[in-house]
Order: sequence, then structure tokens, then C-alpha cells
Amino acid sequence: MLLTRIGSYAAQGVNSQRGSYVIRIYYRKEMAATENSLRIVRVLYQVAKQILTALVE
Repeated sequence: MLLTRIGSYAAQGVNSQRGSYVIRIYYRKEMAATENSLRIVRVLYQVAKQILTALVE
């Protein structure tokens, strides 16, 4: 899904400077969103692990 969107952007402006600029900004936004969701998952995992170890003890 992400690749097709980037592909359509690239098709719109392969040679134009603005096209690559848009792709870069968009890609950066997507990566930031991915990192944020990964961070949330990691935090939830840590919390769940602590709860489980507390229950086991």
C-alpha cells in the first residue's frame, strides 16, 4: 500500500525536483508513524511482561 502510493508520487514527478521533495517528506512522515507505533507496541509489551512476572511471583 505504501509502495503503491510512493510509486504514484514518483510517476507524477519523476524528473521534477518538487516530486522527489514530496516523496521524501511523505516517506519521512510514514517512517515516523511506523517508529511511533513500534514504540507503543514495545511499551505495551514491557508493561504486559511486568504484569505477568508480578502474577507469577
